[in-house]
Amino acid sequence: MSSTSSNEPLSFVLFDTARLLRAAVEQAIDAAGLEITPGEARVLLNIDLLDIPRQTAIADRMGIEPMTLSGYVDRLEAIGFVVREPDPDDRRAKIVRLTPSGETMVQAVRPVTRRLMEEILAPLGSNGSDRLRDMIEPVRQSLRQRRGAGPAGR
Repeated sequence: MSSTSSNEPLSFVLFDTARLLRAAVEQAIDAAGLEITPGEARVLLNIDLLDIPRQTAIADRMGIEPMTLSGYVDRLEAIGFVVREPDPDDRRAKIVRLTPSGETMVQAVRPVTRRLMEEILAPLGSNGSDRLRDMIEPVRQSLRQRRGAGPAGR
């Protein structure tokens, strides 16, 4: 079977690409020796990206259950990368903030993922990643609207 089979449904191509990308990112983070798991790195990056990093928003953005996220946050809090704070707008909710050590770890993870993405996207040419983002972003926004996610998911 050819790797560019045009009879594959686009949904299959997208799902398979996302799966392969996630595996490549996990492998790169493992290989970087950062002493955190790929899942923990994803949590840190998502906290850094969100305007209001409520635990529920982080879990939603990552597509994981809140209890799964809670386990990650417990470990990251134990090693000093995050702190939980009460949400001033909702006393039942918790906001997760990066500590200075957590911010340092995010700065260590970013070049690993950036280098990987440069390698992966090299076949698209010099501004291929920008073109790909321009094409994918409207699809992502359409999917967010479809499931009712607001701008907090960024």
